[in-house]
Amino acid sequence: MIDVELTILNILKTKLASEFSGLSVYGEEYVELPASFPSVTFEETGNSTYSQTKTSGGKVNHSIITYDIDIYSNLRVGRKNQVKEIFEVIDNEMELLGFEKTFYERLPMGDNLSYRRKAKYTGLVSKDHIVYSF
Repeated sequence: MIDVELTILNILKTKLASEFSGLSVYGEEYVELPASFPSVTFEETGNSTYSQTKTSGGKVNHSIITYDIDIYSNLRVGRKNQVKEIFEVIDNEMELLGFEKTFYERLPMGDNLSYRRKAKYTGLVSKDHIVYSF
């Protein structure tokens, strides 16, 4: 298995910390609902072998890796814009890393006090941690 999850998480944490004060970023464990706002949750939700480049001896050279990223805000005014601003930074970083956005939608929170959007990114990642388009 090719594992770049913590590397990607640390890149995002560093970039987001430089842009937004008070933003919580979760990714080392699953968080159903963040304890503080604004916040971002990051989770690897797929990591499968790209069989076209697997060696005859069974060595994995590439994996298709998918990340789910949820962005939350509970501002009284401007929560939608806050989420969009955070998303823009994440989206730019993920694109620079070579990942392709495959999903981006608002997800209802059910409380009318918070705002949430989910993004999904997928990339073909080599054993050398290079991300390719496919």
